[in-house]
Amino acid sequence: AKITPDVQESSIALASEYEPLFASAPLPLLRLTLPSDTHQSAELLGAKFRELAGLSEDQNPIDYEHAFILAKRLDICLIFRSFPTDIKGYAFFTQIHGHRVVFINRQTKVLDIIFAMLHEFAHAVRIPIIDVQSEYSKDEENFCDSVASAAQFPDEYVGKVRDALKHKREGEKVRLLKDFAQRN
Repeated sequence: AKITPDVQESSIALASEYEPLFASAPLPLLRLTLPSDTHQSAELLGAKFRELAGLSEDQNPIDYEHAFILAKRLDICLIFRSFPTDIKGYAFFTQIHGHRVVFINRQTKVLDIIFAMLHEFAHAVRIPIIDVQSEYSKDEENFCDSVASAAQFPDEYVGKVRDALKHKREGEKVRLLKDFAQRN
């Protein structure tokens, strides 16, 4: 969802409720960060996310277990909760007392959660850290989508699915896609 001043204000209010949890928590000593935003670096960051999640050799999509491993390794605190109706997004990233925090809307469809998490993780590792008061940037959102895509669906997996669907009838393609979705 596009960040508007009203959405931003509601998001800040929601995050502020959690401020006491982070006020005295120690900050991590080292953190992964990314200074660039080229398409190549989006693919590299997606691959790095997979490596940190423990999937560098596995070409299947990231599952929940590995998404949570990645959050831990990036020192990102995840908070699942219902969002107010005026926050129409799946998730958002912010910093609270220097801690990386990703809020995830509990109403998000199960199939969308991992992509939303990966997208917000990409925001979290950016340099300079995006100012929470900054305006919506389509380029930033596209970059984070590219990172999430590269991390969740590596080229080898996409190629494997494409090859499996090649020359199949429509009904068979739907069945195969359901099979891939259930397995991964």
